[in-house]
Amino acid sequence: MTKSSSEDTILFCGLLPELTDMTTIYENLTAFFKKKHSIDPSDRFNFILFNDDGPETFNEFTSEYKNVLNAIKSLEHETVKTNIASVIFVALPLIIEVFKKIGDKCYRLITISDPNLFEIPDDFQLIIEELIDMIKTIPFFFDIIIVNNKNTLIDPKIANLAQLSKGKFFEIKDLRELSDKLAILAGKKETEPIKTINIGDNLAYEENQAFFRCFDNAAMDPLELNRSDTCSVCFEKEDKDLIQCPVCETIAHRKCWAEWAKNSHIGIHHVFRCHNCHNLMKLDEKFILEVQFGVKSSPVQERKLQNLIPKETEVKIESKGDQYGTRLSSKDINEQQVETTVKDYLIIKSKTNKKITRINTLIAIKESLNLKQDDTYWDEIIWAFAKYLCKGMCIKRTDNTIIFRE
Repeated sequence: MTKSSSEDTILFCGLLPELTDMTTIYENLTAFFKKKHSIDPSDRFNFILFNDDGPETFNEFTSEYKNVLNAIKSLEHETVKTNIASVIFVALPLIIEVFKKIGDKCYRLITISDPNLFEIPDDFQLIIEELIDMIKTIPFFFDIIIVNNKNTLIDPKIANLAQLSKGKFFEIKDLRELSDKLAILAGKKETEPIKTINIGDNLAYEENQAFFRCFDNAAMDPLELNRSDTCSVCFEKEDKDLIQCPVCETIAHRKCWAEWAKNSHIGIHHVFRCHNCHNLMKLDEKFILEVQFGVKSSPVQERKLQNLIPKETEVKIESKGDQYGTRLSSKDINEQQVETTVKDYLIIKSKTNKKITRINTLIAIKESLNLKQDDTYWDEIIWAFAKYLCKGMCIKRTDNTIIFRE
């Protein structure tokens, strides 16, 4: 056994602020991130939170752990109850995307929550256990901390999941215990020597195919739509062969979603993520392959589809401050500067993206204004401006997302 090389860690924070002192949580998380970076600066991070719109996460892992903390803080009061199974279904595709490109890594999922979780459905429990059992080619560890200050009965299936992945399970009664547990989890995991596997877009080995095929059981079938509506991919309105995401009700042609699956599948062609809510869906495998390899899309459709492909990072507009100098404070910026910056940002994003999120908008605008990312003074105003100024550009606005028109 050897200490793992670079680690990619996903943090799920399922704590409700009305039950937990979040200031103490953030202090402990800051210490955790700093310790991991002191051990290995190449470690990267991501997060998962659930709100009324579904899961929130970054498309890519980042070494800037402050961005992860700021994202969690900004969504603190929107966090809703979920179950561990849903967290895993979001986390594993994120890990798979990296694993398909980089084999020499260790992958961590660390969850911190109170006992206020939905019970894991029995069907999902079996699927997850099978996934974890088959994840032998990926050094993956699932660590769980439950902050149980009210002595609530813990679902024993949760602790079992940590044990199956060779992770750790901690139940703490007092937040003062949290720092010690996170200090333990900040250390490197011991793994078997890792062999880099270049599996590309398709899986090269039967053992990996078996792992990814488990997602076939977890993916949902789209709903048939028997009415005229507008496809969210090609934006054509008609009444033939339209289907609907069963979670967010996004509508698209069956063929358009088959094309979209080229860039959003999780390792097997017919299981993919909805481009709006990231829910796992599936189509007939033969149909997917016929569309992707037997039917050539028009150039116009290809351009529209390309705009839906998740970008590696948010497109940042030119900074109005000195990028390498001292960051400005809130008092150095006025409301007119904020409004103008947000407007410029929306114009650019409406041309390059289908959807933007509150989290990435705040990060990009603060970077453009040369503000510190942990300066939250303008957060509500920035997003309020975004929702107001996007009126002529968007087709839908929620508390956390803006979806642009064509």
